[in-house]
Amino acid sequence: MKLLINRIAVLVHPSAPNRNIGDFTSRKFVVNNMKMNQILHMEGGEGDFSYTNNSLVQKRILIKSKDMIEESVKQVCKTMQEVPECLTIADLGCSAGPNALEAIWEIINISTHFYQNKKVKLPEYNIFLNDLIGNDFNTLFKLLPKFYKKLKKANFGNCFVSATPGSFYGRLFPTNSLHLVHASSSLHFLSKAPEGLVSKSGKGANKGAICITNNCPPNVHKAYYQQFADDFTLFLDSRSEEIVANGQMVSQEKKMHLVDMNSLSILFQAKSGVLQMVLTFRCSTRSHQPDFLWDFHLLGTALLYLVHQGKIEEEKLDKYNVPFYTASIEEVERLIEKQGCFVINKVETFKVDWGLRDADMKMTVDETAKHVSHGYRAVTGPWLANHFGTALMDDLFNHFEALTKQYLQVGKLEILNFIMI
Repeated sequence: MKLLINRIAVLVHPSAPNRNIGDFTSRKFVVNNMKMNQILHMEGGEGDFSYTNNSLVQKRILIKSKDMIEESVKQVCKTMQEVPECLTIADLGCSAGPNALEAIWEIINISTHFYQNKKVKLPEYNIFLNDLIGNDFNTLFKLLPKFYKKLKKANFGNCFVSATPGSFYGRLFPTNSLHLVHASSSLHFLSKAPEGLVSKSGKGANKGAICITNNCPPNVHKAYYQQFADDFTLFLDSRSEEIVANGQMVSQEKKMHLVDMNSLSILFQAKSGVLQMVLTFRCSTRSHQPDFLWDFHLLGTALLYLVHQGKIEEEKLDKYNVPFYTASIEEVERLIEKQGCFVINKVETFKVDWGLRDADMKMTVDETAKHVSHGYRAVTGPWLANHFGTALMDDLFNHFEALTKQYLQVGKLEILNFIMI
């Protein structure tokens, strides 16, 4: 979704002379991706199905990753020749809930204590909160007064927060402008659904499913992997250009720590210097055969139930594919090696259980099923409503909750997390 805006100006208008198929295809590509930018967001507001009130799992992943964040932030501070007057931090895929500010608090807290122990002047903090243009930034900004008050009480440096709408699969910031980049539960989301899964005649290649399944045709997995590879490579290329260099880091080389809090956490080191990243996002244990996605499988089954009830056309379901991919370690390693800027130092794993409360208290089966249903409605509701219609969402997620309850009788709802350092 790099696009995109700066490509519009050079496209030939359909009514212009000498227009060719390439011009029309490019224009359609830009328009479709701009539309995806508006659709791919979490449920805004503060209602029962909002992301603000249904992001407990993402918070638990953040808590489990605190040690990784501390290690990476301290390493960044150590490699700077001088304390910068202002540390610039970007949170990519911040969404509308409180988790983004919790992560930013951790980074500020760790770096501030590091500099306090050194007895040096504290830097100011310039924070950019990024998500797609459809994100509910207003709900997030309502949390800022409390956040600023917390910072002031702790005697931390001045902090300035602003929004940067746009896709992180492409450039967002000027060259050499960022010290730290954080991305929470976001890199498993693709910039768009893979191309080539719906024929020109409108026939879907992934019939009866909305994601990769154990029985899907090989071309489905190939298309998903290719989309992830294109997106992730563009992500790495873009971030490597945006991180501060030129005297702020040792040997005037760049250093970056990037933390994404879902299932794959990676700390990279640049081959040519001290540039580092930490990534965490959901992934698979196997290459070329992604793990069974119980969540999207159950969601697809709920949609299929509505097809059987005559509430959704079968063709409409067959055309829909979620923009979500769980890459394996091997796939990520290959892409990093091919991109050429980074190496991986260490790998760890952990799991997050959907059936736990904040204090590690176990939920009942009914409570867990409802919790899962609300959580996935907060994440996928806007996309599904756009394709299948808002009127079907209550029925859809009621069926999804019932299926989740059945699944809990025989399985455990966990998300596998890889940490690479």
